[in-house]
Amino acid sequence: KFRCKSLKIATIVFIHTNEREGSYNPHLHIILGEGAFQPNKSQWIRFTFLHYAPLRLLWQKHLLECINTEFGELNGLVNRLWSEYPEGFYAHPGNNEKVPTKHDQGLLRYLTKYLASPPIGVSRITAYDKGQVTYYYKSHRTKGIKYECVDVEVFIGRVVQHILPKGFQRVRYYGLQATASFKKWSEVIARVAGDLVDAMVSYVNRLRYADCFEEVAGRNPLACQYCGVQMELTRLFHPLKGFFYDIFTPD
Repeated sequence: KFRCKSLKIATIVFIHTNEREGSYNPHLHIILGEGAFQPNKSQWIRFTFLHYAPLRLLWQKHLLECINTEFGELNGLVNRLWSEYPEGFYAHPGNNEKVPTKHDQGLLRYLTKYLASPPIGVSRITAYDKGQVTYYYKSHRTKGIKYECVDVEVFIGRVVQHILPKGFQRVRYYGLQATASFKKWSEVIARVAGDLVDAMVSYVNRLRYADCFEEVAGRNPLACQYCGVQMELTRLFHPLKGFFYDIFTPD
């Protein structure tokens, strides 16, 4: 066990707000580096196993303290949650508590596609008739396909409730994974931990829109569908306001 407060970890956090059927269920996906860096000793401490029991309690503690600070007791809700969840809030470790070491890139591709997808994709809508929308999703509980038919207002509500506030960052980088920290410590970590730092580089580099789209959809949105040449954005048009971006028009 390491209790040194100076240890620095590398973490990427994704926030996801919906279940497969479109209901509101905010939760976090966390990618944690396989170790921690101790700057005072220039030492990389590697771990491949995490105990999730204290993690659940720690997550519960921080979350309820934050709620209590921002909103107060909420008619006793905070105290009730402490008593109803004595083992802490849910933290899903997968099949076991062993940290996976060989599937980091596959995990990143999965999460990228997962987070870039809308709560209810157009391809899953099977019918729209008399103000009713029918769509399907794969149920976590039954592992089978389930259909839902709801009023169009309900359907729209299930979609728009997942629109995040303007400027809100869905993906956040903490500790050594933050750009400034990575630039500061990457060379030191590389000397003491070898090629472990290489896995961090791909996480820190920010993808351009076209690269991200190609990663998810399998095609480059800026490549011409006829000749394959890279296209350049020249104009943006709004049906009511006309052209609001035009590289050929001086400012």
